[in-house]
Amino acid sequence: MGKARLFSFDLRVPSKYISHQNIDKPRYIICWSAAWVGERKKVMAECVTPEAALAYSDAEILPPLLELMERADIISGQNICGYDLPEISARMIINGIKPAAGYKTMDTLKMLKKHRFMSRSLDYIAPIFGFRPKKSMSDSDWIKIARDGDERTLAKMLRYNKADVRNGVGVLEALLGLSDYSIDKYMRTFPSEPKDKRK
Repeated sequence: MGKARLFSFDLRVPSKYISHQNIDKPRYIICWSAAWVGERKKVMAECVTPEAALAYSDAEILPPLLELMERADIISGQNICGYDLPEISARMIINGIKPAAGYKTMDTLKMLKKHRFMSRSLDYIAPIFGFRPKKSMSDSDWIKIARDGDERTLAKMLRYNKADVRNGVGVLEALLGLSDYSIDKYMRTFPSEPKDKRK
């Protein structure tokens, strides 16, 4: 997800929120990745071009994402109901695309709440199940994409995104492999899914 660009007279914020009038460019989707359960090594992905990054435009990469979402029986991810799906839906509406609706979801963050892990972040959980932590993105990387549309940094972002999906699918498969898990218990229709708050 690309960072928003905004204007401000000072680094101090007079209230809890910056006014929407200060937003110059909204955040947008830089790239997305997905994989079918059981095929986590075959990651499907799309990334914006350097020109699209400079224009803050994700219009070209959203239709293939929508197609995948409409093909899926269940859409899963880490905090997907609290963050990813609402963000994707908003970007589709902004780009004049009717979002997918009525699909079922499985949020691994919600599944992990059954256990008292020290942290439920994917970077913490993935190594517990034997997966390598992904390399992180820095603020300077985000700036290179927003300011320069830097091609190498976009490629780095895509690699980061793909690693996130591989780990996410791996964690889901591991959780489903535990004897006390039931798919039906953790599956909901998205419009009625309560938002999870990351802790």
